[in-house]
Amino acid sequence: MGKIISAAATCGVLFAALALGGTACSSDGGGDRSEATSDYPSYSSAGELLGAADLVVEAALEGTRTEDIDVSEEGGQEPVEYTVHTFTVSEVHKGELSDRRVEVKRAVDTSGPELVEGSAYVLFLETYGDDVPPSLVNPDQGAHLVGDDGELEPVGGSLEVDRDDLS
Repeated sequence: MGKIISAAATCGVLFAALALGGTACSSDGGGDRSEATSDYPSYSSAGELLGAADLVVEAALEGTRTEDIDVSEEGGQEPVEYTVHTFTVSEVHKGELSDRRVEVKRAVDTSGPELVEGSAYVLFLETYGDDVPPSLVNPDQGAHLVGDDGELEPVGGSLEVDRDDLS
């Protein structure tokens, strides 16, 4: 009986903490588990970031527009306004891409660093099939600027990725 009450109390405390603190899960220090920040997972290593992405490309930002997109699996929901970035891909590091252009969506109300037209990035993307553009796996960690020397620089956050991490 005592174990049931203890388990219920623990669940109640965890529920209250999540309800008050938003969505946050943390690692117990015993591994490279992800932490969730807001609605996006946060990654503690380049390997985790690469593992989470369905598609990793090096690409130059060619243009940006806003568009209403229905992201529901069966349709019929109200479309959500997204910023859609169009990239020209120079290299695919993970996954498959049939075209040398990729469009990447980000909800208009999502915070995160601004991507600059004409700049090249390595993008860590989550894909959703042919009808919905992919998204960065995390708006702060999913884009790395390609410098003039070819080195990668985090656009947001502090997770560093080297070119060696991409293979």
